[in-house]
Amino acid sequence: AELDAEIMAEMDKMLSDKFDTMTGTIADLQGNWSTSCTADDTNSFFTIERLVISGNTLYQEEIVYPGANCESPIMQLNGTMLSVKLDGSTQFTDETSGYKVSGKLLSADITVLNSDFASALNEQSFCGIDSWEKDVAFDMFGKNCGDEGEIFIKNAVTYAAYRVIGNKLYFESSQSE
Repeated sequence: AELDAEIMAEMDKMLSDKFDTMTGTIADLQGNWSTSCTADDTNSFFTIERLVISGNTLYQEEIVYPGANCESPIMQLNGTMLSVKLDGSTQFTDETSGYKVSGKLLSADITVLNSDFASALNEQSFCGIDSWEKDVAFDMFGKNCGDEGEIFIKNAVTYAAYRVIGNKLYFESSQSE
């Protein structure tokens, strides 16, 4: 719990700083990145994602909203990867190149930020949980939380791919290569 408190304090400090625009290799990714309000794959929800890369640690925060104006958040997802390192180059589906990154998953949690949304998740037993409450973080380790059956495993090697085009970072993570 003490380590988690330290990580959260550091993340809060970093997230409160201005988000810098950076380019280049993984060494150049040090700092803060943020997306604009973006629709999810189904256009059902909208998200703002923040990444903080400090040394070899990556903090990821995704805030979910019900509308395109990204007001009144309903859920927040947080994750921390340790021992982050560059694993070489990769090719994206649009034939542009980027880099593979790996690291150990230290934390993964979801906090519901809206009581009505908590009730809806409880009705669905989202991630196998039927006791969602507003402003209560749930550890996602060992939970099945997706259509693809993704289960988060503590200290599992997690993979990501990124590329920088101009001043924009494109980043996607998963637990498989």
